[in-house]
Amino acid sequence: MPQYRLVITALLCMNLSSFEIKISFEDPIRYESQLKFIEDLKNIDSRSSIKKLISSQDWIESHSLQFRPFTKKLNLHIHSKEPIFTLNKKYYVDSELNTFKYSGNDKSLIEVNGEIFQLEDVVVLIKYIKKLNTDNFNHINSINYSHVSGWLIDLNKTQVRLGKNLNEEKLKLFKETLDYLNNNNKIPSMIDLRYKEGVAIKHG
Repeated sequence: MPQYRLVITALLCMNLSSFEIKISFEDPIRYESQLKFIEDLKNIDSRSSIKKLISSQDWIESHSLQFRPFTKKLNLHIHSKEPIFTLNKKYYVDSELNTFKYSGNDKSLIEVNGEIFQLEDVVVLIKYIKKLNTDNFNHINSINYSHVSGWLIDLNKTQVRLGKNLNEEKLKLFKETLDYLNNNNKIPSMIDLRYKEGVAIKHG
């Protein structure tokens, strides 16, 4: 996720409407729905329709709209929601667990798949892994959940099977296993933490 803010300003002078609209995006444009929004603004013909269009955009976190007195000019400033992962290639999900329509044009986000009822569990996993100081296991490619086998995390070159229950004991074992492997520069193809007896590790 970008760690900066970029202001993008677009000036739209529409012949079809009598409005001159200046839009500033606090964050980089990254969704197809943002581009469609800009195009839709060209067909706006009233203040109420502008407000209605803005309220229909599920990717907007906050905005400010200023109409200049006695003119057809207005300023629109937009702060977009920032997703931390995609869900089933249908939705973006941000850190507050807000979901909004997925456009498929951002490949840098973590892919999450499965019938997941508690999205908080995904955020817990992401935050937990990012806090670990393990160079060989610091990048999350994808997180998958199955009601049969539980959580499957794809880390760098290693698949991690956590099972269905995410508890403090399981996460502690997860951390200890990754620390041991990282300190010994071992990169297995699979780590299985579903067994009560211990950890199963597969190389190659």
